[in-house]
This record gives sequence, C-alpha cells and structure tokens, in this order.
Amino acid sequence: MLTLAGGCVRSAAGEPPCVAAGTAQVVAGPDDLELERFLDALIAERMEKYQIPGEAVAVVLDGQVVFAKGYGYADAEKQMPVDPERTLFRLGSVSKLFVWTAVMQLAEQGKL
Repeated sequence: MLTLAGGCVRSAAGEPPCVAAGTAQVVAGPDDLELERFLDALIAERMEKYQIPGEAVAVVLDGQVVFAKGYGYADAEKQMPVDPERTLFRLGSVSKLFVWTAVMQLAEQGKL
C-alpha cells in the first residue's frame, strides 16, 4: 500500500506556485528520476489548479523515505521555500487519512 500525503497552505494573494530549488531527497534506486518527474508534474498541476502556494510530499516504502521534496513557498510573502524536513503544516482533515491507513494496516495484520 502506498500512502501519499502532502501538506499544503492556501494563498490569499494567489502567487504562482514554483518548485523550491535544492529540496529534493531521493534514496538511490532505478525509478528515482521517473518517480520525481511524475510527482513534479502531478504536484505542479494540483498547485496551479487549487492555488496552493506550498506543499511538502513524502513517499515511504517499507518504512524508508524514498522521496521527500518541498514545492513552492512556506511563506509566499517572504518567498521562503518549503523544506520537507523543517516546514510545518497544519494537518486539518488529513488526519482522517492517517487514522484510516492505521486501521487498515491493523486489519491486515489480523489485530482488528
């Protein structure tokens, strides 16, 4: 199971989204570049469509972060880029996704 969760903030000013330079971290593997290109396109489209100034994305496989990258700005006014290791986001209703994932994992393990 792959769970993808992105934190985001909305922009009142509607600044165009961008990819913050130097914030990608990828564990070596054969599909690294393909994964990054796929996510870059997906996130750019989503940020443009919903006017999201900043987002952090992480992909975890077998308990290891295989991809983490910040997109856009944590603070659009100050043009501070999102850092996937340092930028904090409010979870909001995304917490339901985490609870559901944990419940399904416990069910798969026969603990529920």
